[in-house]
Amino acid sequence: MKLARVATVSVCLSLFAALSSGAAEPATGFLTRETDKLYFESAGEGPAVILLHDGVLGRETWDEQFGSFAKSFRVIRYDRPGYGRSAAATGSFSNLDDLEALYAELGVSKASLVGCSYGGRIAIDFAIAHPDRVTSLVLVGAVVGGFPFSDFDHSRGGYLKGIHSIPDAKDWENDPYFVLAENKDARRRVKAILSANPENVTAGMQPGAGLGTPALGRLGEIKVPTLILVGGGDIADVHANSGVLHVGIPGSRRVVIPGAGHLVHLEKPQEFDSLVLRFLTKPPLPLPRHAGAELGHGPEAGLEPAIGGAPP
Repeated sequence: MKLARVATVSVCLSLFAALSSGAAEPATGFLTRETDKLYFESAGEGPAVILLHDGVLGRETWDEQFGSFAKSFRVIRYDRPGYGRSAAATGSFSNLDDLEALYAELGVSKASLVGCSYGGRIAIDFAIAHPDRVTSLVLVGAVVGGFPFSDFDHSRGGYLKGIHSIPDAKDWENDPYFVLAENKDARRRVKAILSANPENVTAGMQPGAGLGTPALGRLGEIKVPTLILVGGGDIADVHANSGVLHVGIPGSRRVVIPGAGHLVHLEKPQEFDSLVLRFLTKPPLPLPRHAGAELGHGPEAGLEPAIGGAPP
């Protein structure tokens, strides 16, 4: 898909404190489009990795990975319209066109896309629309365009009052699947992000947030290495989506992380970073037969080969 509209790029690069890893100082900027303005951050050197946030928290959900990944990669993260430091769009916009414009502005020809939840959907759709621009995919609790959600998901397993209830910040802070109750540090981080950015909760409801053709039925077009991660305590609908992805994307690998809900990278950052950095290494290092065993969780972690494949 080609850009449908001309982007006016206004970039204000600035430097802020160096990453704790000692890597080069990150750069920040704004990418101004016709109807939206995206705040982005870039750090490190090497192959490009773009982090795509979920539909609630914004780019800050990747704080841990932004620092650790920059030791080996050029890491880019940004706020979609209405999240964090990016203002709400003033009209219709395309998440895929916005991502393609970010590639162009930052001089990225190809990148690995790491997407959580709705960010995973954007990564999937972008990989189908621009197969030559994606090196690999890491899909974290990702959802598939065209795959329906159940009433159980809409009510968050009965946690909300009804299937048409709209969660507020407190609902997300205490949601039994978003972050497991046992992961108290992660819950405190969710509360801090939403307290500082209350508009994030409704940002995903903006009208005119266009995406590509629903990916359901087109997953076989994805030919790049794909790692699918899902928290063992995430809601059933997300597990169903991960199964659809695993069956549909040739050669994909699926790992269930015990003790995590929807935000695996926030709840289990060490396990997440170990698996993902191992996967992103070029040439890729083999994942263990049971990734959970490597992390001390035993074979129930469930590394599953694609249909017709064998465990690596």
